[in-house]
Parts: sequence; C-alpha cells; structure tokens
Amino acid sequence: MYLVQFLLFTILHWKGSSAVIAMNDTKLYPACLMDTDCPKRSDMDLVCFQYFCYPWRETAEESSANRPLDSCRRSKDCVASAGEDEKPECFRHHDRRRITRGFCIDSIDECSDHDECEGLGGKCCNGYCCNEEYFEGLMALPCTRDEGCQDLLLGERCCIDISGAAKFNTSQANWDKRCCSNQRGPFVQPDQDLSVEDRLGIDKQIGRMGDLQPQICKSFEYEFMLEFESCNAYSTTTTTTTTTTTTTTTTTTSAKPPKANSAKTSDSPRHQGGLDCLLHVLVAMIVPIVAFKGMLTQ
Repeated sequence: MYLVQFLLFTILHWKGSSAVIAMNDTKLYPACLMDTDCPKRSDMDLVCFQYFCYPWRETAEESSANRPLDSCRRSKDCVASAGEDEKPECFRHHDRRRITRGFCIDSIDECSDHDECEGLGGKCCNGYCCNEEYFEGLMALPCTRDEGCQDLLLGERCCIDISGAAKFNTSQANWDKRCCSNQRGPFVQPDQDLSVEDRLGIDKQIGRMGDLQPQICKSFEYEFMLEFESCNAYSTTTTTTTTTTTTTTTTTTSAKPPKANSAKTSDSPRHQGGLDCLLHVLVAMIVPIVAFKGMLTQ
C-alpha cells in the first residue's frame, strides 16, 4: 500500500519537476540570485531566472536548439510534451521591459521550506524547488546580513569565508562572506581537500589575525584545526610537569644565658662598699663614747 502511494506521489510530481530535472549543469548555467551573479559570455546572454542563470535570447554564436528549456514570450508559445494533455506555461523574468523572453516550464514548484521539495530536488532555492548542486551554488555566493541567509534558507549566519585567506597578505579581515550554519563561530570552514599551498597560505593568514585568531581556530572542527600550526595553542592536549621541592629545616639551639640571681650577694662590689661605709660610721661613734666613759671613771 505504501509503495503504491509513493509511486502515485512520484508520478503526480514528476511532470511538475521539469526545471529541476533539466537544470543540472551549474557550470554552463550557474546558480544566481540576481542578474549580476551571472557571468558575461560571448556565446549567450545570461540573466537570472528563479535560481539559475539562463540565456533569454539567441546570439550569433549560440542556438537555442540544445537548450534544456524552450524559449518563449507567452504561454501559447509553449508546446505540450508527447503524451501530455496540459501545456507548459511561460516563465518570464521579473524585468519584462528589458528581458523580453523566458522559458517554458511544466510547473513553477514554489516553496518556502526544504521539506516542501521532497521528490522535487529536495532543496528550496530562492523560493523554488531545486537540486543539491544548485543549493550549494547559492551558498557559495557572497552575503551581507544574517537575516538574508535565514530568509533564503541558506544558513543561520553570514560568515567570513576563511578560504579566501590563501590569497591575502594583510591583517585586515577582508575576506568574502558566505552563508553558513557553523555553531562554533561565524566562519566558513575551508574544504578538507585543500592543496598544500592553500593550506599554508591560510595558516599564515590566521597567524596574522591577532584577536581574531582564537575565534577562527575554534570555529574549525577539532581534527581539522590541528592541521594548522597557528592553531596549536588552542588544542586541548597539555603537558603536565611535576616539580619536587626538597625543603631542609635547620634547627639552631642557643645556650640560654644564666638566670639572674635576684638575691643580693655580698660579693657585689657595690654592696661591699656600703658595708665599709657603715662600719666607719659605727667606729666613729663608738670611739668617743668609750673615751668619755674613761674620763668618768677617773
């Protein structure tokens, strides 16, 4: 039962996914959000339709015979595919005064969320269902504000593109900015398959970035961060050094001075002098008394 429902869903949506199926060459028809995102080429005049660059008129060097989508001015110019009853409609550029032709498409396939594009490429690009290749192409375009990235479903932040550091020799943060959803920081991590030359260039630039250096390093996946010498200071590997300190305690015993004898001794010179003085006084008193008694006796 579920298999039948899935097949019916696929059949019903297959006709409306012609643009997603037809547009798969991001090099010939690059991803875009504005006409200025489209390259100038001599063989075709490219402008931005929906989310991809597409030629709106023939040039001397190019024929529309091999284009994946038929050119048109009005829906009546579009021809139904073999076995189809409904005719495609003509999708026109928003600047109708300047861009006078569009292309035939079976269904517009508008969206406001990636989930709405299940079976129609799986991604929502600038309001239209698209495939993964074009979604990645839009993410590679420069951005200016976080809100713009969020509205286009391209990421939560407008992040600094570290990959551009391979070509800079300045300490100024003058890299391009692209949408990303890096929870570790507002920086786009470079591709894992960097060339040795580009890796060294990025490493040198990180080393010049001063206060931004720890933020850049910590925005990388940990194993990827370890590949850059300028980020070694932010690894979690630490070396513990144990220092043993020997303390020698020296105890010095000092002889206590003799306890002073509080009792007065006769050996004290001062005390001896006092006794001599007292003795002379007594002798001086006794001698006259003895002489006086002798006079009385006579």
